[in-house]
Amino acid sequence: MTFLGQKVAEDICDGQAAYKELLKNMGYRLWVSRLTISKGENKHDITLNLENSGVAPLYGDWTVVLYLCDTSGKVVQSQDLDCRLSELLPNQTAELKASFAYSKNQKYQVKFGIISPMTQEPSVHFAMKGFEREFMPKLATVQKDKKSADK
Repeated sequence: MTFLGQKVAEDICDGQAAYKELLKNMGYRLWVSRLTISKGENKHDITLNLENSGVAPLYGDWTVVLYLCDTSGKVVQSQDLDCRLSELLPNQTAELKASFAYSKNQKYQVKFGIISPMTQEPSVHFAMKGFEREFMPKLATVQKDKKSADK
């Protein structure tokens, strides 16, 4: 089996245990294995490692996006990342980089998503504990640096 649609397990009464076991053994399993944030004078440099621990790549090159959101989750900035998901093979990792300008008085959430070409919305679930049902998981919160606030 190479595809299991998102609606297939809605009515299974086993708490989706069989569905989850199937997902572990087919297709892609994407997750962020590392995140580094470096604060510059007026920007954040963000590097993340996207890993595929599944048995196949994503078949299409959907757009990979990193978001900077305010504390309510509203997108303030976004940046498309240079990533060819069709080339991210099983047990491989892609290092992705972005830079965002920021206000030192603002607190931000760093979120991540993969855009479906059909809906133009983040549409991929990630194989990350606690984020299994999220299309745009929050990876980190970035706050103003106390030292830079004192300048």
